[in-house]
Amino acid sequence: MAQALVSIFREEGIVGLWRGTVPGQLLTIPYCSVQFVTAHHTKAWARRSGLLGTPCAMNYIARVLLYTPLGPTVSFASGAAAGVAATIASYPFDLLRTTMAAQGEPKVSSSSSKRSPPQ
Repeated sequence: MAQALVSIFREEGIVGLWRGTVPGQLLTIPYCSVQFVTAHHTKAWARRSGLLGTPCAMNYIARVLLYTPLGPTVSFASGAAAGVAATIASYPFDLLRTTMAAQGEPKVSSSSSKRSPPQ
């Protein structure tokens, strides 16, 4: 790991250590956002639907906040739905990042293009 850091720093400078951060964030931010919102709404829907047992006999906010703890089935289903929704929402960004990484940067120096072909 240390050798890789030193090599990147020598060849590309300090900026090379941060290369790829923007595409990575373009993938992570929508994924996490969609995952969080979907999981929250799925769990809230399960509470309102009575899938967790008898909710408190208070107003709507109290019923959403004061609830029977989530069972493993509801937690699993909420997490699965959140993962599917997040993957679908972030796939275009993942495809873009993968395409950019596969293309890479050509390393052609000006001196190599002026050389005559070997005989």
